[in-house]
Amino acid sequence: MNKKVLLTGLLSTSLVAVGPLSPAEAGPISVNVLPEAFEGGVDEMDAGDVAGEVPLANWNNVVFPSGSVTSFSVGAGELVDADGNTTQTTLDFSSDGDSSQQSFLGRPVENDTPDQHMMNSGAVAFGGAQVQTWTFEDLPADLAENFEVLVYWGGTPSAAGEDDDIRTKYTINGESFVLRYQEGAEPADPEVEHWLQPPANGEFVLGTGTDGTTATFGPNYVLFSGLSGDSFDLTVERATGSDSRPGLSGIQIIPEPASLALMCLGSLLLIRRQRRA
Repeated sequence: MNKKVLLTGLLSTSLVAVGPLSPAEAGPISVNVLPEAFEGGVDEMDAGDVAGEVPLANWNNVVFPSGSVTSFSVGAGELVDADGNTTQTTLDFSSDGDSSQQSFLGRPVENDTPDQHMMNSGAVAFGGAQVQTWTFEDLPADLAENFEVLVYWGGTPSAAGEDDDIRTKYTINGESFVLRYQEGAEPADPEVEHWLQPPANGEFVLGTGTDGTTATFGPNYVLFSGLSGDSFDLTVERATGSDSRPGLSGIQIIPEPASLALMCLGSLLLIRRQRRA
């Protein structure tokens, strides 16, 4: 198990447990990519739903328009952090050329937890689309100092060919990781064949393959660490050897473990002072 991710998860769980941060501290931001056709349905996450390898609440349901889409935006004040505080962070989506984008994923039989809701929907590149770009700008100052990005992918559309080998490459600042999926491939449960793998069985699996040849079947999220600055671009595209349809289901932007530990410590000290008062 990746020790860094484990530490991050434990610290984030503590963050949820100790109570909300002040708006100035600007906590993590989580995005659930929700197809417009599913808006108001089971895959739309509620504020109290806790999901992700880093288990956090207040996921932002970013509605991906139906049909052929080459761009859309989420403006300042629309995204909230894990404690429900409004942020000025913006999100811009674009695809190359006149590519066709479709927001649709095959629904698994089991879909009754927040993790499954997040992983069961997303944005998929169809037609001539080669590259999707997700641009986040004006990250909160505290978060921008040192952060990580987790990218989740729950599978491919049911219309994909049964033998399609789908390898999606994710890139931030020149660093790339690849998630690989094959329709109906073992050891996926046949009843949830549109999932890469867990969390149909309650687990997230970190992908560490850096290209289409080193990626293996099973992982369903990737982790970018050591990031800083108030903006970044995440590109999503086919990796070498992929048959079709790259995509993503969710994104989390979280402080690096050391930063998050300090945030948790600050919250605990504040609670102690309040109890003594």
